[in-house]
Amino acid sequence: SSNALSESSAPARVRLEVAVAPPLNLPNPKEGVLFVFLRSDTGGMPLAAERVAVSGWPARIQLGPEDSIGGQAWPVAGQAVRVVARWSPAGEATDRSGPEASAALVLEPGLQAVHLSWGSEAPAP
Repeated sequence: SSNALSESSAPARVRLEVAVAPPLNLPNPKEGVLFVFLRSDTGGMPLAAERVAVSGWPARIQLGPEDSIGGQAWPVAGQAVRVVARWSPAGEATDRSGPEASAALVLEPGLQAVHLSWGSEAPAP
C-alpha cells in the first residue's frame, strides 16, 4: 500500500538483545535485579537502561529506542557503544556490590546479539 514506509527510506533500526550468563555461584534470580545500560564508548551518562526482574539464566533483554534515558537520541548504526550488565542484590541501579560485565561493540542495523558473562566458569554460548 502507499501508506507503508519503504525499507530504504526508514532509518536503520538498531536493537540489542543482551544475553547474560552468570557465574555458577550467583544467588537465586529472585534475590536481586539485573540492570542493563547502554553507554557511548567514550563514556558519560547511560544512553539507555532497563531494569529487569530475572526469572532464570541466561537472561535475555532487548534494548531499543524506547529504553532511551531522558529523551536522548538513540545511537545509530556505526556508533561505538558499551553494553553493561550489573546485578544488584539491593535492587538499585547505583548498587555496585554485585557482579558486572560489559562489552564494547559497534552498532549494526537490525537486531544485534550481545553475550555477556560474569566469570570464566559460565560456559560460552
